[in-house]
Amino acid sequence: MVRLTPPITGHLTERVYWECAGPGHAGLTVGAGCVRWGFLHGTGLSVTAGCPDNEDWAHGVLALQYWRVSAQPYQDPRLAGVYQRGNAMPTSSLQAWVDKILSLGPADRSATLDVGTGTGMFAAALAAADVSGVTVGVDPSPAMLMEALRFNSHPRVRYVAGEAGALPIAANSIDLALLSRVIHHLPDRRRCARELRRVLRPGGAVVVRTTVRERLDAVVYDYWPRLRELDQARFPSAAMIVGDFETAGFAVTASASFSQPVQPSLRAFYDVLASRPQSKFDMLTADEFATGLTRLRQAADVEADEREVRERYDVLAFSVR
Repeated sequence: MVRLTPPITGHLTERVYWECAGPGHAGLTVGAGCVRWGFLHGTGLSVTAGCPDNEDWAHGVLALQYWRVSAQPYQDPRLAGVYQRGNAMPTSSLQAWVDKILSLGPADRSATLDVGTGTGMFAAALAAADVSGVTVGVDPSPAMLMEALRFNSHPRVRYVAGEAGALPIAANSIDLALLSRVIHHLPDRRRCARELRRVLRPGGAVVVRTTVRERLDAVVYDYWPRLRELDQARFPSAAMIVGDFETAGFAVTASASFSQPVQPSLRAFYDVLASRPQSKFDMLTADEFATGLTRLRQAADVEADEREVRERYDVLAFSVR
């Protein structure tokens, strides 16, 4: 059983989240619930989002537990609303990634953690492949968590609000942790590494899926070259990531490059990127984004034979020393 840390109190400006389990839900222990959020106002709670079980909520029969997380600049409801479609990949590609990730962790697993789960694509896929355990998806964005429940609910997935530097997970609870396209968002990677060391059981592993600074080769850079310049400053190098995790008590067990198709053609790639489904696009001005999108559309228009668009990522795996 995965144990979550006890509820904590907060102040007026602290955002608070609840996960509820009532009739029709799998429960707080191993299942997905409804994410609710509001603000602490000193004497009570002000709920600002509804729950499908409104009647049950009104009668007070739901089991509630809350966690505090601080607001982050990428907690954008617009981004959350387009993220699932804009970042989805073919089922075969997602399965290939899941197989790769699970191969880097311990064979005997009962609990997997997806840090920065977003809309829960990997959390649900990991749970589907790991029938004997539970997967916990943690994310600081309430909007993303609502989309996770909408698109990727699963009886063995539990979505929880929380931050990588203060995981709402008890010590020695997790066998395998995944950070997919998250490491560059972390304000303090070493703090996150220490938290992962705390929550992992002996023999546990961490898999980091990212693009390291020295290999920024994403297809988007062909059409938005300004993004490459910006990401050079944002993305850590492989040596930096390894150093952060070694300092926290981990040893490197694998370093690899892995590529899978994400779209069948440039036209399909254009269609999903038009909605700006990644936070990096928000670093561009409106004119910069429009110019890059025009470049991509023009390339798609002259594509004689449709070719699948692939994305390559660096994969670093660590084990507890």
